[in-house]
Amino acid sequence: MTLVSDVGLVIHYLSWFVSIASMFVAGIYLRPTDLKLALRRYKLITKAILANALIIPLIGLALFFTVPMSAAVSSAFLLVTFSFGVPLSVNFLKVLRADVPFVTVLVFVLALTTSITMPLLLDLFLPVSFSIARSFFIVLLYIIVFQLAPLLVGLAAGNSQFIRSKLLRPLALVVLGSSAALFSLIGLVAIVGIALNWSTVLRIAGNGGGPISLIVILTIASLGVGWILGGPVLIDREVLAVNSALRNYPIGLLIATSVFSNNVIALAVAVFAAVMLLTVFVFSRIISRTLKFIHGHSSQIKATDQPASGKFDQKT
Repeated sequence: MTLVSDVGLVIHYLSWFVSIASMFVAGIYLRPTDLKLALRRYKLITKAILANALIIPLIGLALFFTVPMSAAVSSAFLLVTFSFGVPLSVNFLKVLRADVPFVTVLVFVLALTTSITMPLLLDLFLPVSFSIARSFFIVLLYIIVFQLAPLLVGLAAGNSQFIRSKLLRPLALVVLGSSAALFSLIGLVAIVGIALNWSTVLRIAGNGGGPISLIVILTIASLGVGWILGGPVLIDREVLAVNSALRNYPIGLLIATSVFSNNVIALAVAVFAAVMLLTVFVFSRIISRTLKFIHGHSSQIKATDQPASGKFDQKT
């Protein structure tokens, strides 16, 4: 087994752990009142479903029919394109101080939606033999085991004052550390793995790096779709942009390893996930710096206005 395959396997299992840990910690954060408030934002949830279940798959299919790819690589591309609602987006958006309860509810609703749409779309467009019933079972099982169950356990654990006061921060650090390890391994796949296994990666990249370019285009287009549908509020745009661009690649990896015997499909999903995550990470850093600049600029304006008003008060 090559280095890329070894690291890809580690990414596979580490992604599962990050999903479980993220949803568990998010469940501790959540309160019943938070769930009610999050569900009231149904318009934004509807826009997110529209973007992920309809618009982005259409963009992906347009790219899929534009650039010729092998059956294995094109299957991996569709596995990434048709999956959404990944818990990792909670970690991305927590850094930007987004509404964690709303993001958690949104991720879960999107995951439930993908359990319905993904098997149907794969059955229609996947270029290799495929069992829709088995795929539906795998996706639903993933959502229950890796997203719903940790979320419910976290909700129950959140009732303990000891856990909320003493263990929440260490658990959050574990999630942060595992996410950082995941990103580091993704970088390893993207750099060292490509260098040492050039012939294998060339099979995935194709002539001129077409499939790699497609996943970059899809990610940027998804960011744009989410940004536009997010409305006038900056943080809402960020939430929809990240949740649109971050496809639920762990589901793609699970289907690739459980349904298909071709290892190139799973490896291609891992490479596509690496490119996608790095692209979204750069976008998140840009937005984070933009938010800091806006907040800092507004603070400076308030600071300069305050002395003037104070002098005016003293004169009057």
